[in-house]
Amino acid sequence: MPAQATASPATGRQDWPALLGELTRQLDRGLVYDRHLAEISAVVRGLHAALERRRGASKRRW
Repeated sequence: MPAQATASPATGRQDWPALLGELTRQLDRGLVYDRHLAEISAVVRGLHAALERRRGASKRRW
């Protein structure tokens, strides 16, 4: 079973856009090992699903 990635206690809400942006930049530059891509992809699919659930439940448009 793969290790679960968790945010450090110091990671706050304001940090997520920058962290996700940095991941995007590293992927675009080829700085992430191929062996990590499947696990990252699974996490990103989970993130996308959570965003879609949240969008459906949110009373405000974002």
